[in-house]
Amino acid sequence: MKRRSIVSVACLVMFVLMLFSGASAAVKEITIWTWGAPDAVILGLIENSWPLMEKEFGVKIKHELFPGISETEFVTKVVNAVRFGTGPDLIEANAITLSTLASQGFLEPVPASVVESLQEKLLPSYKNAPYLWDEDGYKKPFMGAIVRDAGGQIVWWNEEMYKEAGLDRSPRTWDEVFEFGKKLTKYGADGLIEISGFFVRTAGHGGGIGDKFTPYFLSAGGGSLLKIENEKVKANFNSSAGIAAAQFYLDVLYKYNIDAIGIPGDVGGWEKGQTATVSARRFWVPLDVKRNAPDMYSKLRAGPIPVAREGMKSITTSHIYGLTVNPTIDSETKEFIWKLCERLNQFDMVKLRTIDTMNWLPYREAVIEAPFTEELWQEVLKSSQNTIPRLEAPKFSVVQAILGDQLNLIFAKEKSIEAGLSTAAEEIIELYEDVMLKEL
Repeated sequence: MKRRSIVSVACLVMFVLMLFSGASAAVKEITIWTWGAPDAVILGLIENSWPLMEKEFGVKIKHELFPGISETEFVTKVVNAVRFGTGPDLIEANAITLSTLASQGFLEPVPASVVESLQEKLLPSYKNAPYLWDEDGYKKPFMGAIVRDAGGQIVWWNEEMYKEAGLDRSPRTWDEVFEFGKKLTKYGADGLIEISGFFVRTAGHGGGIGDKFTPYFLSAGGGSLLKIENEKVKANFNSSAGIAAAQFYLDVLYKYNIDAIGIPGDVGGWEKGQTATVSARRFWVPLDVKRNAPDMYSKLRAGPIPVAREGMKSITTSHIYGLTVNPTIDSETKEFIWKLCERLNQFDMVKLRTIDTMNWLPYREAVIEAPFTEELWQEVLKSSQNTIPRLEAPKFSVVQAILGDQLNLIFAKEKSIEAGLSTAAEEIIELYEDVMLKEL
């Protein structure tokens, strides 16, 4: 009887091992291409996650980074490699980049079982994160695992500076931005700003300007930057909400003079005490401050994107990075990779690239562990509870760049709000001239 029990246990162990390594008998090596700089999450995968996967699955994982090329160059490289049968098995990049590949037919849809197992582990607002658009304009799941998430764009403020100004929280409405900003801004003898009260992104790369503008547009009731009319994509940012959000920026810069183009603000400026508030930055800020300005970390606080009027909903956008699959690889390798993705979505693997590196991922089990239980992170989570995906359609990075370039001219007073938004809207029509979408 005892011998029979031992044999039964041995069989069970062998069965479990087969579940995780059954495909490894034939699949000996997989390749992964990653677009982006080797940040803490990517390094965590290379140094921790992938070695464990190699050990558990008995496979060699070859990981190649492409940090020095543009998004367009990376997409072109993947497309050409897939066409000629030399592409990687897995592609890792942000959702905007991956949507371009998916809409051109260069990604493999994810099996329903893998999607369901991933969605079970995500926070409710991220249920649609794995979905991109296929060649026919329909949404399908293309991400087998979420590798990282830059998080929602929120407000980061200096508690010490706020206390000195008699304030104990960040502004919740645009009127409070102006009121608080006047108390926080420091001016020199010449009347020029030395410390800005509320930094807004008004210059630099157009895509960055458009990206940071988006949550203010959404929090003014904008709905979405784009809209569909008769299956054609058109601009929606040239609406009353878009005009109001652009005017808000102009009021920050000129009417109330609480920030100025060219002032060293943003996170780097905040770390040097050059601004009291940084608006519309994502969840990488705490890690950046802890690394680059550790003495400032205790002063860091978080708040929601201010809304146009009291009673409106503060809405922000997330920026997902995921793992997707080359559609031309053999079915055996695909099946193996789906098992690998499911394993990456289990909590101990999520922990390696979130909790242990202080990087955010929207997994239910991760957000109830330190450091996300700290007061600062509780503020972060509360401030971003109305988060929607940044991605609205294929080519969306171009959309935000087009919008941002025109906003830059508006903020510099080289164009009127109406003229700048109208020009951007016309360029959007040209951008999507040959694209048919069923839904945003």
